[in-house]
Amino acid sequence: VEQRDPALPQLSIDYGDFALWQGGVLRGDTFAAMIAAWKDHLGDTSGELQWGRPRAATTGEGRHLPVRLDEAATSAVRACARAAQTTPQVVLFAAWRAAVAALTGARDFAVGCNFAARTRPELDDLAGYFVNTLPVRTPVRETDSWRDVVAAESRSHAAVSAWQRLPFIRLVGELRPRRQSRANPLFQVAFNFLHPAQVPPVLGLGFNAGIPVEQDFAGLLLSPLDVDYGVSRFDAMLVLWDLGTHFQGCIEYDLDLLGEPLAGLARDRFSAAVA
Repeated sequence: VEQRDPALPQLSIDYGDFALWQGGVLRGDTFAAMIAAWKDHLGDTSGELQWGRPRAATTGEGRHLPVRLDEAATSAVRACARAAQTTPQVVLFAAWRAAVAALTGARDFAVGCNFAARTRPELDDLAGYFVNTLPVRTPVRETDSWRDVVAAESRSHAAVSAWQRLPFIRLVGELRPRRQSRANPLFQVAFNFLHPAQVPPVLGLGFNAGIPVEQDFAGLLLSPLDVDYGVSRFDAMLVLWDLGTHFQGCIEYDLDLLGEPLAGLARDRFSAAVA
């Protein structure tokens, strides 16, 4: 844009170094310990979530439902996170799990969550796709208080974060869950939380969230384009961006399994949990 050569600092490693290091980690005693920890964490989470409609009839067609937490709800989330000594992401994740549990009757299930997987400082400035989607299991009891639910979710996230070096494809390969076309292995619902700096790059990936964000590169104005692919990758996935004053995003849902009324109820349950 400015017709000048980039002046970037020399990187200490490249992606090949990372691949070599990761290959060394994913073998021997370290690998065996991670697999054992994952098996203990997940237990038996092979059951399918029940939404009240037959899975055999699903076509994978999806829709998006806008979600927005106002300033009061956002402040409540941040206050809850401070009181629980955790992050707003964990509080929102717990609320999403509570909403799914209320609608399906399930009390022990995994939710897919994206982890950065940049576990070493040398990886911070390295170009490449490191994101790893992993299952987070947190059993929910009807007698648990909201404080108990958030605390349990925080512990689960801390544990999974410590094991995020293991790629999801390797985890599936080791656990060998029963494969079927009507449901994803290990988890059928997901949650994705993004920070303000991540808004422009990730918009346009099929999340029709209606977030008007533009970037100005020395006079070159870039506007993200929301694209609705018309499919759902999971039964339901909540995607939220932290926009400072409020949280905003959408629920991507399976049209055959949930339909708009049930997706709307999921949004209401989620909003009520964090209010």
